[in-house]
Amino acid sequence: MTLAKPPHRMILCVEEAKDWERIEMMEFVKQLDPELSRTTFVYTKFYNQLQKMTSTRQVNRYLSGTPPDTKAFFTTLMSSKMRLKFSESDRFQGKIWQAHRRDMTGLEQLQFDKKYEPNIGLHALRKYILYLTWKNYQDNVPKILKQLRHKKASSQEALEKIQHQLGTLDSLKLRSLASDYVVDFLQIIERLITGTSEGNPTVSGQTLEEEKTQHGDGEWIDAHNRIIKFDPEEWKIPYWDSKLYGGQQFERLLIEFKAVAEHTKISEVTMDDVATAAGVNKLNNIPNYAWAACDLAQQKSREAFIPLIEQLCSRAIYTMTRLTDISEKVVESRKKKWNIKQDPLDIDNVEQYPYFTFHIKDLYLKFVETTSQSCLERCLDEFYDTQTIYWELTEYSDRVLPMERNDSDAKKAVVDLATELFKELQKRIIKNVLLKFYNSYLVPMQRELWTVVQGKVGSLSDKELDEIFEVSATKHRIKEEEKVLLQTAQQCAEQEVVFIDAATKYSHPVLVGGLGKAETF
Repeated sequence: MTLAKPPHRMILCVEEAKDWERIEMMEFVKQLDPELSRTTFVYTKFYNQLQKMTSTRQVNRYLSGTPPDTKAFFTTLMSSKMRLKFSESDRFQGKIWQAHRRDMTGLEQLQFDKKYEPNIGLHALRKYILYLTWKNYQDNVPKILKQLRHKKASSQEALEKIQHQLGTLDSLKLRSLASDYVVDFLQIIERLITGTSEGNPTVSGQTLEEEKTQHGDGEWIDAHNRIIKFDPEEWKIPYWDSKLYGGQQFERLLIEFKAVAEHTKISEVTMDDVATAAGVNKLNNIPNYAWAACDLAQQKSREAFIPLIEQLCSRAIYTMTRLTDISEKVVESRKKKWNIKQDPLDIDNVEQYPYFTFHIKDLYLKFVETTSQSCLERCLDEFYDTQTIYWELTEYSDRVLPMERNDSDAKKAVVDLATELFKELQKRIIKNVLLKFYNSYLVPMQRELWTVVQGKVGSLSDKELDEIFEVSATKHRIKEEEKVLLQTAQQCAEQEVVFIDAATKYSHPVLVGGLGKAETF
């Protein structure tokens, strides 16, 4: 069945002649050729069926029983034993002719309709097959010539294009390609940060849970390495169950950090902490009392918020670095939308230079890392030392500090003041960290990124460009393809000449000597 499926193949269906209601091959052939347009039916042992007929009406009715608009032949061949006995060509053809004459005699005795005579006998079948083959050949000659000429023209056109590309693959061309790619890449990154659905959020976006899972270390950890568990809906984290990327994902991350930091409380203060913070002097000395509270607030705020800020920085890096993969999907989506088909040998196709595209993405990733590190350092500046906190407390605070306390009251006073100072530090740190992540991380991603990446690409020397674009390997690949195209064009030209000559000679078949060989004129 596999051989018969291609629509250009002819099907020869052979079955023993019998009553039409007992024919079995028809339904099977329709599975391969539903319209029976390329099928020829051959019914053998026709003489046996003919002997059952006794009238003109009966024989004509049988011969007309073939499906309309189909070609059918009725033949009688020799048995296997007879074939062995008459294996020589001349004797074999003689016996075939005798069988045909016997069929014709029987039909003439029944006075059959002469219009069926071209469908009787093996010689009629052979003549028809030769004619059909010749006709198909003649019908396909223009098509084959057109295909050959088109292939030759395409090969020559591609050859000229490649030769032109080899001549223009210089530093000016490379700088133009680099500049165009960088602009496209940075524009996509900028759009993903400022807001666009072009990146297909359904596929590329992440819910809050997906972000934490795919980041690896996404869960918030407190100062004691314990996971901070919370319900994002209860803590009013917006879009926690929506798939986001880029600037929107970054915004959600900052709000999540704010919620976690605001729910963070000062850890337990022990008498050992108080004693260590107060130093060697007595606690009822007012400056030492205030100093102890300031020192505890300073220590506890660092313990509580520095790990959270570091985790925020790590998550922020993740949200921005994943934009490189999304940008690739945007490019692919644009190609499909605009039906852009790029030639793998086109030197203007930047996909031919994977080392260069990797270099640009690496510059972007390094900028993200550098910017995040700078932002982290600025955020850590929010953690004042004890002396600064103490100075602010004594100079600007209107608190009335107790003068005399016993040890128990002193500890409570220190803890209360340390807790109060912790809350003030917490409020200021959260506010300023958010501002610095906006100003020192998000803003540079939208402004300084262009200057840094374009500046580094523009400062590349000609030699560095050749190395990044792998010019030597590209030229070698193009020259190899040039050889293939040149060979293809030559082969098409030679085949065209041969085919035209053969088509001219093979004009029309004629039969010589009944079942003899076919010749042309």
